[in-house]
Amino acid sequence: MGTGNFSLGVFPRSRFPFSLDYARTDSRSQQFYDVTQVSGETSFRTTRLTLRQSYRPRKHNQLFNGWYNLTQFDGGTFGSNSQVYGVDYQLRVPQQAVAVSASHSAVSSRGISGESTVDVVSASHVYTPSVELGVTSLFSYVELNPIGAELTTTNSQAFSSFFWRPEHRAVNVSGGVRLSENENKAATSRSLNTNLALGYRITRSLNMNASMSLGTSSSGGGSQTLSTSQTVNVSYTGRRRQWRGISYFWQWGASGTNSAARTEPAGGKSESTEQQSVSASLGHNFNKSWVTGRASSLSATFSQSGSGSKSTQADEVSKTLNHGMSVGWNTRGRRGASYINGRLSDSRSFGVNETVFNSFNLSYATDLTINRLSSMTGNVNYQASRNTSDINSSGAAVPEATGKVTSTTKNLTGGMAYSNNRPFGIYNLTFTSLVQGSKQIDSPVPSTTLRWESVFRYQLGLLSTTLSFRVSESAGGNLAKSMNFQATRTF
Repeated sequence: MGTGNFSLGVFPRSRFPFSLDYARTDSRSQQFYDVTQVSGETSFRTTRLTLRQSYRPRKHNQLFNGWYNLTQFDGGTFGSNSQVYGVDYQLRVPQQAVAVSASHSAVSSRGISGESTVDVVSASHVYTPSVELGVTSLFSYVELNPIGAELTTTNSQAFSSFFWRPEHRAVNVSGGVRLSENENKAATSRSLNTNLALGYRITRSLNMNASMSLGTSSSGGGSQTLSTSQTVNVSYTGRRRQWRGISYFWQWGASGTNSAARTEPAGGKSESTEQQSVSASLGHNFNKSWVTGRASSLSATFSQSGSGSKSTQADEVSKTLNHGMSVGWNTRGRRGASYINGRLSDSRSFGVNETVFNSFNLSYATDLTINRLSSMTGNVNYQASRNTSDINSSGAAVPEATGKVTSTTKNLTGGMAYSNNRPFGIYNLTFTSLVQGSKQIDSPVPSTTLRWESVFRYQLGLLSTTLSFRVSESAGGNLAKSMNFQATRTF
């Protein structure tokens, strides 16, 4: 495989910079078993060309851009050609920003007459008279033309949102409105959605939020749908307290939601649905740290939380109970640092469906400074989890006679990296090497993956070169080797 690229920048710091990028890849491969060829030659070529012209007027903070991208792919029996070009304009003045863009893309394939095109026009305006108040408005129009003009689809939408967050007040307000239309030969659909949210800080620890939304939509068949939703939630986070070196805090929350929808089909009877739900949660956290040496420390954390929710669509109350514990140790010396962390968690759900999820994670990471020119890092991570549920992988309930379904996974990953800023005593030459591996323990199928990559980089004046080697082995035992050389000259 051969890869080459060329970049050219003309007047990069002027008011009218121009850039050109060209890249080409040529790959040919044959598959052998011992010395016998088992497949024919496969080859492909990829060519990419990018042109970009910019213009920065002297007045205001403005920027004009025009670009053209060409991508050609030739795979022997298959080929494609993709072209994208467009323009954009940006304006920034105090308290306001405007952006407008338009683009056209076309894709054609060998052996297929015609081409698929996409046209996009968008505009945005941001108005922020102060850090407390802001208004954002967007508009976009997209036209899709697959092969065959009779399949043309257009989508247009307009959106506007605002926020008001006074710096020294306990209240904040935000909201927005969105209008969209989707049209094709078969039907036309329109929708209008609005939302409004209010937040109030009762105390430093207690907050209340309320939101409501209203939406309406209509389809080409004449049916219309009206939907509304209201939500109120309250949250409390207690102050962090200290007791004999133990840090402790607790928190709780509650919320309620009401939603309703009404659908009026064309020439039919209207249908209405309603749903209400409430939920509550409570949790607390303990944390303790110890200094175990001049440059080492140990920390432990324990947390518990529980929640419950009830909906008018379900007869039972859904409940969850979570436990978590973690222990971490770190040390730092003159030549590096090491870190070990272990975490154990248990999560249980009760209600219509019962599940139990347990997980254990153990990780180790270290970095070592060998000398002033070279260093090494490494990490190992082991993760195990078990899930027990009366719901199988397809989402269906498990019969009582069958019992619960239990699945277990164990994964081991690790890596090591080495870097040298002057290998072989050569100035401006750097070397990095990385080895990574992963394995799913007790897997019935091969799951071991390995990857080794080494890179030499050398820079002399305006010339920089890179030589890289890569060897990888997939889970199926397939071995892949590659070498790449790249030279870049800056003018």
